[in-house]
Amino acid sequence: MACVDAACAGRAGEGLHFQNVVRGRDGAIVSVEVCLRVPRLEARSRVDAHYAAGFDDLVAFFGQLAADWRGWDGERTYGPADY
Repeated sequence: MACVDAACAGRAGEGLHFQNVVRGRDGAIVSVEVCLRVPRLEARSRVDAHYAAGFDDLVAFFGQLAADWRGWDGERTYGPADY
């Protein structure tokens, strides 16, 4: 498995970007900046790793979005209440 410090879902100029990774002394990711870029909008937030699961729950959330790429009913969110 490759270790990266940035990733993008979409194009370089727009899409969902994961960047500015902060790692602990053991190399585990502690937090990451998430940035959504679309025409005339840029929103960003720092996401901290859950103390027990790290980012495993976030990876699972995106895995489910990818599995349901044809769409789904309702809204899906990721946040503190989800872990």
